[in-house]
Amino acid sequence: MANTVTVTKIINGTKRDVIHVYIAGDGSGEVTKSVIYDYSADTYAPNAVTKLFIDKIWMTSDAVSPSIAFDGATDFQAWGQGNNIFSIAQDFTHFGGIPNRATTPTGDVTITTVGLGSGEHIYLVLDLRKM
Repeated sequence: MANTVTVTKIINGTKRDVIHVYIAGDGSGEVTKSVIYDYSADTYAPNAVTKLFIDKIWMTSDAVSPSIAFDGATDFQAWGQGNNIFSIAQDFTHFGGIPNRATTPTGDVTITTVGLGSGEHIYLVLDLRKM
């Protein structure tokens, strides 16, 4: 078996994407570098992979600690949260969002879990700004 990772684009626009991610653990282990934003598949992808910013994150989980990264030869860990959280909202627009600082970036955004067990879930909404 494998964990369930479902990604749904709520908004796919020229200036921003809003993505809903649902992860369900089945006890088979962690989710590792699962692509939740695929730069090459985005109809309105920014001209440069470094022109993508994480502006906001909303997440609910049951004792699972995910991290979000910009993918590259050396990933840029954009956001992570400690264990035992249930609901959180983060707004990074006050300082212009979290930029893609991966070396040799692919433009993709990935998620990795820590502590994902059988029957545990993550609900995540990611607001991405494109320039």
